[in-house]
Amino acid sequence: MVLADHLGNCPWEVTASDISTRVLDKVRTGHYPMHRADGISRAHLSRYCLKGVNTQENTLLVDQKLRSRVNFKQVNLNQALPALGEFDVIFLRNVMIYFNQETKRQIVQRMLPLLKPGGHFLIGHSESLIGVVDTLYPFAPSIYLKP
Repeated sequence: MVLADHLGNCPWEVTASDISTRVLDKVRTGHYPMHRADGISRAHLSRYCLKGVNTQENTLLVDQKLRSRVNFKQVNLNQALPALGEFDVIFLRNVMIYFNQETKRQIVQRMLPLLKPGGHFLIGHSESLIGVVDTLYPFAPSIYLKP
């Protein structure tokens, strides 16, 4: 929604991944319980979502134009990555907490070639890349920059 606001009709896309095909099938529909909208501004909700009525009460549907810009892919971070492309920003938020230090290092090493020079690598606020990678520079809390 933020990208659509700022980039409009310029070419942009999002790649979203998960290890679970069940989760991907669910989010691909863009149909969510209304409580999942907590933290989304009213302006974004009214601009990019339809409010459910009758049997769909207490749900929302994300606009198809917005959903069409998201590519959903099944990815296992513990294996060689499929062809995903190059990215200006990689969000690996609240993922690293599930892995030991060596696995974190391997995952970041798989992801780094996908990040364009000058790109940003974002992790969760409770996570750290200290001792995991030394080729990214801290930019802000939980945000690293690839030179």
